[in-house]
Amino acid sequence: MHPEFLKSMAGFLGAGVSFFATYFADAVPTSLQTGFEGVTSLSVIGCLIYAIKHLNTERTEERRLREMDRERWEAKWAEEHADNIAAREKDREVREKFATAVGDLARAVNPDAADRREE
Repeated sequence: MHPEFLKSMAGFLGAGVSFFATYFADAVPTSLQTGFEGVTSLSVIGCLIYAIKHLNTERTEERRLREMDRERWEAKWAEEHADNIAAREKDREVREKFATAVGDLARAVNPDAADRREE
């Protein structure tokens, strides 16, 4: 087991004993009760800090794994669709060349009409 977890559990056990001694034993002197209350508070705070730290570590790890999965998926998608993307780019280039050729032909056939369209 993780050493911090063991320390935390020992603190939690100590907190339980301190709580018992503080609130259920009338024979315990007041000065000891105050000391037990302090130990109880510190033990509980230590347990909470460990729990929060542990949860934060788990969340960070989960987030990192999700980002890696997303990056792998994006790379796989790009690889699978590279042909489609290249074909679309080539189609766009062909359409632009065709539009330019049609415009050049229209200006060659009727220069006045082409000038009026540009205005």
